[in-house]
Amino acid sequence: MDLHVILNKMFVLMILVFSGYVCARKNLVNKDGISQISRLIIYLFNPALIILGPLKSGGGTSLLAFFHVLLVAVLTYAALIAVSRLYTALAGAKRDAPVYSLMFVFSNIGFIGIPVVESVFGPLMVSYVAIFIVIYNLLIYTYGVNVIQGGKEGLRGLLRWAVVRKMFNPGTFSCLLAIVLLLSNIRISPVVLSSTEYFGSCAVALAMMLIGMSLGTLRIASLLSDVKLWIFCFFKMIAFPLLALWVFDSLGWESPLPKLVVLLLAMPIGNMPSLLAIEYGGNDALCSRGVAITTLISVVTLPLIASLS
Repeated sequence: MDLHVILNKMFVLMILVFSGYVCARKNLVNKDGISQISRLIIYLFNPALIILGPLKSGGGTSLLAFFHVLLVAVLTYAALIAVSRLYTALAGAKRDAPVYSLMFVFSNIGFIGIPVVESVFGPLMVSYVAIFIVIYNLLIYTYGVNVIQGGKEGLRGLLRWAVVRKMFNPGTFSCLLAIVLLLSNIRISPVVLSSTEYFGSCAVALAMMLIGMSLGTLRIASLLSDVKLWIFCFFKMIAFPLLALWVFDSLGWESPLPKLVVLLLAMPIGNMPSLLAIEYGGNDALCSRGVAITTLISVVTLPLIASLS
């Protein structure tokens, strides 16, 4: 995509992030308000944005194309898991190895990724992101739980209803619905399409503003002292996406899909590693710092990666 177009789109997102930061610093919204906005995005606006792609494209995607994207998503997460294990072994992060592994594998491809992908690539590619999110949700409650517990949880434990039911959420349902719409030729009334577009627009604006609001509640200076974490963030946000880009270019893969994969690899750390660390006794403070740092620097790194890909 043209660099000028990417920078223009990312600059719009940066304005939204900055406006959210100002709202938090000026006490126009408190922590309760941030939490309520977050729930609205998770349970209403982001699901609408997920299904908007196939609604606008009209569906009709072939099974071959679907399984192509599904295979790429599975291979992407397999590569992330392998590289995360290699990184933690080489970095000597023994005690916090599970946390670093989860932070590397589980990026914020939904909350931040969907609005960014929609802004850079358009609604159709959001439908492809939905396939990645389905794999993400399956892994976070199986592989993720196993890793944070140090590999102690067996297959029987991972299949308990208390774990499995967490996979059933509005994000997962909207992803599955998006896949159905993507593969079908269902015609939706203009009223439903227009309503979904309005909800999806709210997701883009509010998600970016919420990042700024979250940053506005932090003491930025306290994030600068963890050198080891900063090295990890550089590898995750810049080095590894550029390595993936080099591999795709070397293979001569000419399609929008590798560009989407590279952009998703460059997303900041998601909230799920922190939630798992809290629930299972991991280093949740490290997770919180990682989320804050990667979210902060993504304002610069995402336009960089998007322009190079």
